[in-house]
Amino acid sequence: MKKLYTLLLISFCCITYGQINFEPGYFIDNDGNKTNCFIKNVAWRNNPVDFEYKLAENDETKTAGIKTVKEFCVNNAYKFKRFDLKIEKSFEMISRLDTSPEPKWENETLFLKVLVEGDLVLYQFEDGNIIKYFYSSADSEEAIQLFYKKFDNKGIINENNHYKQQLYNLMSNRLSESSDFQKLKYKKSYLVKLFTKYNGNSNKDYEVKHNSGKLNLKVTAGASMASLSLANSNTYSSTMNYDFDSKAVFSFGAEIEYILPFNNKKWSVFISPVYSSYENSTQQNEGASVEYNYLQIPVGVRHYMFINDESKIFVNAAFAFCTNSGSVKHGANNRELELGSANSFIVGAGYSYKKYSAELRYNIQHSILTNYTFWDCDYSTIGIMLGYKFL
Repeated sequence: MKKLYTLLLISFCCITYGQINFEPGYFIDNDGNKTNCFIKNVAWRNNPVDFEYKLAENDETKTAGIKTVKEFCVNNAYKFKRFDLKIEKSFEMISRLDTSPEPKWENETLFLKVLVEGDLVLYQFEDGNIIKYFYSSADSEEAIQLFYKKFDNKGIINENNHYKQQLYNLMSNRLSESSDFQKLKYKKSYLVKLFTKYNGNSNKDYEVKHNSGKLNLKVTAGASMASLSLANSNTYSSTMNYDFDSKAVFSFGAEIEYILPFNNKKWSVFISPVYSSYENSTQQNEGASVEYNYLQIPVGVRHYMFINDESKIFVNAAFAFCTNSGSVKHGANNRELELGSANSFIVGAGYSYKKYSAELRYNIQHSILTNYTFWDCDYSTIGIMLGYKFL
């Protein structure tokens, strides 16, 4: 337990140290006054209603919101403009589809994220699973939704693709090929490409600077100290309790990590298969021995805290699925106990520099004799896992 407390303390310190940067930006208030400042860049996934800023890097943090600000931009990458608009918020999840193809408009005041600027401007609204796109001309104070809706027509999923006609009417003066619109999907990448093509030299693409998902592949190797104890709770005698000395365990494996496309690449999910082998014995109470070969497959979440562009601290937690082989034997007759499922939880904290990483990883105590009512064989490890990213 002391090991767990130590690791949690390290993780807490890491989280306290890590912070989202305030980066150069500006905002424009209702009177048209532009204020250059430093804005907290949280790489917004959902459209914000306010933001934090500082007038100078060492000043106090202030908050501005949608009631007083009509535009803000940070690091020339994330730009939001305020509009009073009509929005249709239908879901695309099959379980929540409407039965009508017609829009149900709501009047709202929103910050829309700018994806592409030029003669025509493309915007995005995102709130959880709802993603909608809007357009305006460069000098317009009005944003109009590109209308797309899935609906349930007596058990058959149909689509209202009115956005294709909208865009054809807007762009046919420059884009005369019908194929530009017929095969157009209501997806960010397709719409950005079309608006970029239409705008030509006037185009400014903000979307390319936004966070995008990234896949990392690693090879890993590590060394841990393993602790194991064997006991039978169905006896008042200590002759069926065994304590094993701590022993070094070596492991090797791989990791697949996906950096999530929001929040400045600070979150990821990963799967990290690792193979290890443990053997130990004791002469206590007529002796006992353990042979434990196992493949763990942790599936978890990781949080990064950047020191600079190449260096970062991270914490992670995972649930580890396990497949194993081996046996536990005890007593003068070497009675054998069959190993059972040994799934467990893993927590860790570490440091990453360029392609290299080092992690302090704790595999929380768990039983490897899950098929027995009275026998317990508790196993845990704590150690260092090294990684090399080759993709």
